Amino acid sequence: MHLQVNLFPWRDQSSKIRKKSIWIIGGLMLLLSGGGQALIWQTERSTITQRYAELAALKQAYQALQQQERQVISDEQRFAHEQKRFHAFSQRIQRNNQPILLMNILPLALPDDVVLDEMTWQAPWVSLSGRVGNVGSLETLVLELRAIKQFKHVETDSLVSADSSQPRFTLRFRLVEQEEL
Repeated sequence: MHLQVNLFPWRDQSSKIRKKSIWIIGGLMLLLSGGGQALIWQTERSTITQRYAELAALKQAYQALQQQERQVISDEQRFAHEQKRFHAFSQRIQRNNQPILLMNILPLALPDDVVLDEMTWQAPWVSLSGRVGNVGSLETLVLELRAIKQFKHVETDSLVSADSSQPRFTLRFRLVEQEEL
């Protein structure tokens, strides 16, 4: 048997202190890393909670925008419908406005010795029948009607000189719609 003698007893004591210090340092490091992880986890959790709140607010804003979009689409469709109705109505007015246009323009073009007996309008053609003092006034009337941009294809259908002092005439012309001008 061999007897062991510890020639350096201070080494054992120092080794025990070192082991204890290592365990203390390890424990402190473990404790610090755990505390750091808890702090990071708490920060991340509050960030995630904040992001979820922002996401919920964005979802509400998105739903509100979708509702507004549906309203705008509905308004656009209603506007397009009303625009079509307005266009149809304005075309109807324009077509029905032609006799008024004719009544406003025609008296200005008639010479003094021309008397109208009858006027017929079958869109777009207008026929005038009447009496004229002399043939020159009829020619003046035809030239005046041809000069008006709303009247096209002005033609003399008939000129009858009966026993009366005033010859009878019939004119025909086409009343042009506003789009054709």
